[in-house]
Amino acid sequence: MVNDNYAIIGINNDGIAGLSDRARQRIAQADLIIGVERTLTLLRQGVSATAKLRAMDGVLLKSVEWIAQGVAAKEQVVLIVNGDPLCHSVAPLIIKRLPDLRVEIFPAHSALQLAFARFAMNANSFRTISIHGRDAGEWQSGAPPSHGLYSLLQALHRGESLALFTSPDNSPQRVARMLTLEGMDAGWQMAVGSHLLADDEQLVGPLAVSEMVNHPPIAHPNVLLIWRETAPPCPPPLFALPDSSFAQRTPDRGLITRRDIRAMVLGRLQLRRDSTVWDIGAGSGAVGLEAAQICSEGHVYAVEKNGEDCANIEANRRQLQITNYSWLEARAPQGLASWGDPDAVFIGGSGGEMVALIELALARLRPAGVLVITLVTLENLELARATFNRLKVAFELTQVTLAHAAPILEMQRLRGENPLWLLTASKVVEVSNVSGD
Repeated sequence: MVNDNYAIIGINNDGIAGLSDRARQRIAQADLIIGVERTLTLLRQGVSATAKLRAMDGVLLKSVEWIAQGVAAKEQVVLIVNGDPLCHSVAPLIIKRLPDLRVEIFPAHSALQLAFARFAMNANSFRTISIHGRDAGEWQSGAPPSHGLYSLLQALHRGESLALFTSPDNSPQRVARMLTLEGMDAGWQMAVGSHLLADDEQLVGPLAVSEMVNHPPIAHPNVLLIWRETAPPCPPPLFALPDSSFAQRTPDRGLITRRDIRAMVLGRLQLRRDSTVWDIGAGSGAVGLEAAQICSEGHVYAVEKNGEDCANIEANRRQLQITNYSWLEARAPQGLASWGDPDAVFIGGSGGEMVALIELALARLRPAGVLVITLVTLENLELARATFNRLKVAFELTQVTLAHAAPILEMQRLRGENPLWLLTASKVVEVSNVSGD
């Protein structure tokens, strides 16, 4: 009997013996069998002597062409994949590229199912992530979203239990090293299932992160389960932390955007969970770090020219355990070209480059993006206003004057803070007559 479709059959390390009768029949009748070398060797038996076997290692997309040619020639075609074809496998890609062909799918147990069973873990409490790709490289603190382990770290930072498809490079030990580097190694458990259903099946764990860091290499392919053994610490408030919460230079009263102003700035930036934010002239990092807490699915880029301030930024980042934040020691606008386009930009210090920074921010802002600037001198205020007027960009200008209670003898008085201005502009608002004159 000749079929006008093709089959995708999942197979595990127990080979033909683990397949259904119908799946074995499709393999026995196949004229063309496609798979990677490892899955093809799992067949061992049950294959017709006249069947053609084609390995798609390194030429994945050629399999699409081979399947189409085989079906057109009225051959029975079978694609062999590991585990469940529709669970982090190549099958969805193949099916999408062959929309006019019918496909019959025979799933095997996924490696995830087998790992959950081996460790008697509740699969419903885990989310699946694949790091089975190119070598992501070792994790470096402050790495941007382009790093291959970035999404994984953000999920762990949220306290999620994860099931990971690993790779020889992106190994369980590398994940453990990343958690250790970020100071997130306490309270987590890790377990690995390797070569599941094979004669050399190996189960490792559960282990603490510190134990996994130094564990000998684990054979690939393997699946990593990682979950919290203890409840995560209570997170800090999202914004407006007391100024004393931050390490800062203190030649006077602290080089920091103070709490009341910080709250106003963050409100005007119109942040969303997935916003990309620039913090220019970051100082102690308070504004950007609190923005990173609000933008839990976004990323914050910060630049600061003073080395001592940069050391405080890193200390504050670690203390708050912020992982979606990258900082750079440079005089802006140096280094900003490699940053992702922002949804919000805060300029807390311009280093004498006010005009260039405003022009760059407005050029790079995404539609509906917001620029907020704090200004403490009349000269910089006038320079910023003149720049917006020249660019014909509308802005909102607010003067902020604060006073806090302070003791005097056995009484209280109000001690005034230095006044400042908040200048806010949106990229989408462009008019010929600019307010503020």
